[in-house]
Parts: sequence; C-alpha cells; structure tokens
Amino acid sequence: MAKKVKQRLNKNIVLAVFAVALVAVVGLVFLNPNLTGNAVSCMPGNIFYSMHVDGNKDGYVAAVNKARISLSSTTSNCKYEGTTDENGNLNLKVNPGKYKVSVIKTGKCNAHSEYITITSSGVTTFRLKNCSRMFNV
Repeated sequence: MAKKVKQRLNKNIVLAVFAVALVAVVGLVFLNPNLTGNAVSCMPGNIFYSMHVDGNKDGYVAAVNKARISLSSTTSNCKYEGTTDENGNLNLKVNPGKYKVSVIKTGKCNAHSEYITITSSGVTTFRLKNCSRMFNV
C-alpha cells in the first residue's frame, strides 16, 4: 500500500514539474517580444516630444484629429503610440534614439512613414497627402 502511494506521489511530482516547465517555455517563447518580433510599449522617457499632423486636399491644409502615430525604435523592440487631439497634436515622453514613425488616418488620407532621430525636446510636423473630403473630422 505504501509503495502505491509513493509511486502515485512520484508521478504527481513529475507531472507538476512538467507543467511548470511547459508554462515557463510558453512564457518565454510566446510572451517575450524579443523572440516573437512583437513590439512592446517603451517605458516613458525623459524627452518631451511633440508631433503635429496636418493633411492636404487640393491646397487646403488643416489639422488632422484622431490620427494614429506610432514611433518604433530602430535599436530596441519597443514603440510609443498615441492619437492626435482635435488640433492634430500628440505629446509623448520618449527616450533619445532613432525611430520609424508611422502616421495613419484610416479612410481619410494616405499613410505616412519616415525615420527620425530624437535627441532633445522638439516638434515634428507630418503632412498627410491625398486626403479625402472632410479628412480632418
């Protein structure tokens, strides 16, 4: 009887160790952005950086609200994201570095992307092109 209890206990210990190892592997492979290529949010930095987005439709230029801006670091696997306010502005606290900036106003203007280097506080304006009518809404 004691031998069966000991065997069952050993079997449960082996299953528990296997389960813990499986959870650890899944956590490392699927949740680690460096292994999957998925970017994670960057920690807030010490540089206050402002971005302004406007759009152009046949010479008419206006601020673009609710444009989605993404700054993806070219040296680490993180990014900053935000949405412009009613005046087309977005302010973020970022770390110095080189970033690929993507600006999207879905269904209203062509998307825009470019690389920028941030070394100190400042403002960058992005102009979206080929905007549709009422693009700033």
